[in-house]
Amino acid sequence: MSVLTSKRIDTLEDIPSIIFNDVDHSNNGNKSATTSNGQHAYDEDDNVNADSDLDMKSEAFPIITMDDPPISSVQQFQELRRSLKITLNPLHGGEGMLFISQGDEEVHLAPFEEETKLYPFTVETVDDSKSYAQYVNQTYEQFKIILKDNQFKSFDGDDDLDIGLENTITENKKQRRLVLQRLFECLSKNLNDLVLNQLKSGMHDSDTYKYNELLDILNLLNALEFGDLTQTITLLIMWVNRAQVEPDEVLVENIMNEEKPYEHPLFWSYLISKLVKRGLFQVAVDVLNESKYQELQEIDGKLFLFIQDFQTLLSNYDTVGFATSSKSFLQWKQAACQLRDSYSDVDFKRLGTSAQVFELVSLISGNHSIDPSDSWYEVLLVNYLYSFPSKEFILEYMAIVSQNFNLPGQIETVWELACLDLLEMNYLRMLTRLEMLDTATSAFVSVLCEAQGLFKEYITLSDDDSFLISEYLLRNLIYSCLSNNPLLPTGIGLTITLNNENCRELVSEFLPRFECLTNDDLEWCLSICANLKLPDLSARICKIQGQNLKDKGLLLESLLLFSKSGDIPLVANTCWLIFENALLLGHSIGDKLLDSVISDQVNAEDKSDNVELSPVLRQCISPYAILCRVYNYLSSGSNVRMGISLLIKLLRFPFLPPKFQPLLLAQFLPFLTSNDSRKAFFNTQELVIIIELLNEYDSRLKHDVPDARKSSVLQADLLYQLAISGDYNKADDWRKTKRLPQTVLELLITLRKNIAIQLSYNFSQEK
Repeated sequence: MSVLTSKRIDTLEDIPSIIFNDVDHSNNGNKSATTSNGQHAYDEDDNVNADSDLDMKSEAFPIITMDDPPISSVQQFQELRRSLKITLNPLHGGEGMLFISQGDEEVHLAPFEEETKLYPFTVETVDDSKSYAQYVNQTYEQFKIILKDNQFKSFDGDDDLDIGLENTITENKKQRRLVLQRLFECLSKNLNDLVLNQLKSGMHDSDTYKYNELLDILNLLNALEFGDLTQTITLLIMWVNRAQVEPDEVLVENIMNEEKPYEHPLFWSYLISKLVKRGLFQVAVDVLNESKYQELQEIDGKLFLFIQDFQTLLSNYDTVGFATSSKSFLQWKQAACQLRDSYSDVDFKRLGTSAQVFELVSLISGNHSIDPSDSWYEVLLVNYLYSFPSKEFILEYMAIVSQNFNLPGQIETVWELACLDLLEMNYLRMLTRLEMLDTATSAFVSVLCEAQGLFKEYITLSDDDSFLISEYLLRNLIYSCLSNNPLLPTGIGLTITLNNENCRELVSEFLPRFECLTNDDLEWCLSICANLKLPDLSARICKIQGQNLKDKGLLLESLLLFSKSGDIPLVANTCWLIFENALLLGHSIGDKLLDSVISDQVNAEDKSDNVELSPVLRQCISPYAILCRVYNYLSSGSNVRMGISLLIKLLRFPFLPPKFQPLLLAQFLPFLTSNDSRKAFFNTQELVIIIELLNEYDSRLKHDVPDARKSSVLQADLLYQLAISGDYNKADDWRKTKRLPQTVLELLITLRKNIAIQLSYNFSQEK
């Protein structure tokens, strides 16, 4: 087994333990285009201006693919002065339309066929995976602490906290710094977990490349702005080694499998050089121990001592101590310079090996040259580690790097451009690049940067004192979440947490469009309305969701929501519509849940699960409940008298819409036109009441309005025609009557004739 593998360094603990862990690896989603020898592959003609380098490579933008594109020849398209325009769906940013537009001077020309069409397209804008939703939701929950705290919304420097006793000021600054550090660590950990979860779920490295790029940017941001000062060197080392895995694992295996690894031509110039340049000091020491260079003690003692002193310098590099103590570093560097200067005074037998070791000693003593195979961030790290490890000199080191690498012209990846912006303190441009990779991460990073005071110079340039950069990015995140169903709670939660002037308006526009699939979804919507004190919105949601349930045939659930909305006319109209359907069918509508609620025959053990109806709903649904009982009594034949009695009471109900009267009166036909044995179901008083009802309807005929929309008579005629033309299979249905009246007028005449016969029969029986 090799003493060195290409394991990615994700945590500080990984640095010393990287030696003896064989881990299958990949090159971070092909983030960095490299040649076989480790050099970056650049396009010689790619000269990007520093002021316009926000124009990302094509991988940063979504690509629209179409089966039937509107443009077949770009040249012909341009010659005809046509332009291809795009419009996005305001409610779903991933959908839109392409269409061809003419110039103003060409409007008079007849359009081509392609110009008369719309070309729909979809673009994947948001990761809709479960692991991504978990990442955003979890990070939002952790960030609530500073999103709700106004003291974290802006920070103009230490002066903001210089109020109170000295001990209190010191403690406040410490606590603020610790809160931001902890949140940054949570963000990085959540993002790293996202990458791991997506890989476990079967996603390829290329599908997670943008999250790996985000991690690389966050690693540098942590090292420069949020990490503890004692960890600056360690964090920079971790940033470089995670961004690109070096040295190459296969090449390392070949070198270390040699009988004498230290004699391999690439051992010093490549393997040890890479480890030293990347700050992997303990790894380099362990590799030297296993390289068998100790045999030089017998062959070339002076070279052995020179290598041993070099190894001692590597093991003495204190990444924690040197980050805070310049004196300690200068003492170490003085020892490195002394070892370098002693080279010319010593006679070495193995000049080739000694020259290679001397190059490495010169490197750590601060006298280093640029290797064409090195990346720009490796060169930056070398300057930081061995020139002077202080953030104060980073801009100077970047100037050296830029001169040798023609930055940013040679850079092809978003993460490298963002890291350049960070190193040059162009924080807004860095956020722009972050947002190209992921809206959520850029928003959360902006919150931390604003609380850290990194935007104070930008804020002073704004005319609006309340202007916050983070709020703009958070608002973009809200819109993104509202277009992704698993992230809806986060989007609404962020809206409420920010509580800006658009909060209530945004919630009022969105929630009515949200489809509640479960009761929990509905309760969530109503709880938001209660929290924001929006009773009208709550009522509107209940009505919309109630209508959705009604369209799906869930009548009882829809009635409960209509009742909850407080819209009594809507409840009443819906109940009368149910009543109407039952009249046309000649029996109950067949909704088992609704029928069980209005029925008296509910088992005792089921009563605990029975739905409680509000007083309004109970009153509105009662006519339908009575009608169902009428049908039950009349169809069973067990208690026809009770059915007729209830039917008469229903006809005398003062709020009964007149259009239903003819169909209700028609229910008497089987009992008035049948044989004498059933005529006993009507007594004289009941017949008189029916006559009064007929007279009442006759008077309505005389005073009816001609408007069909308002005429109860015309509506009654229409209902009657629908009823007699429908299917009726029940043997005791009133429409089975011989010589069935074909109009309402015929019905009224038939009823009067049979009532007269029934009255005569009753009088004869009384005598």
